[in-house]
Amino acid sequence: GVQTCALPISKAIFEKESGLPVDFVVGATPEVLKSLLKELGPVYLKDYDKTISADNILETIQAEVEYGEDKQEGRDPKTILGSVAEQLVNKLSSKSIEQLVSMSSNLIDLAEKKQLIVYTSDGRLSDALKRARLDGAITDFSSDYFAVAENNYSIDKSNAFIDRSVE
Repeated sequence: GVQTCALPISKAIFEKESGLPVDFVVGATPEVLKSLLKELGPVYLKDYDKTISADNILETIQAEVEYGEDKQEGRDPKTILGSVAEQLVNKLSSKSIEQLVSMSSNLIDLAEKKQLIVYTSDGRLSDALKRARLDGAITDFSSDYFAVAENNYSIDKSNAFIDRSVE
């Protein structure tokens, strides 16, 4: 998919900007963050004076990105996502391997739904990610496809609230 193409580019950009080597690049949707918050508990973001939980993450992130302090001051409005991710990584790193394994089935389910993808330039690890279906690849079907595409032109992004079905 398109997302997997951006991950090697993200790796190269980060390495150039920071001067640090990158082992993995992880792409995650807010659904992954919500799932992790459900498992790990809420996180407090000191810079935003906000506690983020599984119950409020989607609304809080949307509000911050659309009209939060970062956006108003001309900074990257998605900075809050990095802050949430950093807190979650800190919580994950304090867990035992047994606790991490118990969380893996939900993360694998999210990966199968392309909510979570991982990239590495290490061939051996890349093959393992592919076998685990964490590489973001789309299954190669030999039949026809049906696709739905849309553009969001409205200011209120109402398309997120339109009920759709395909028969």
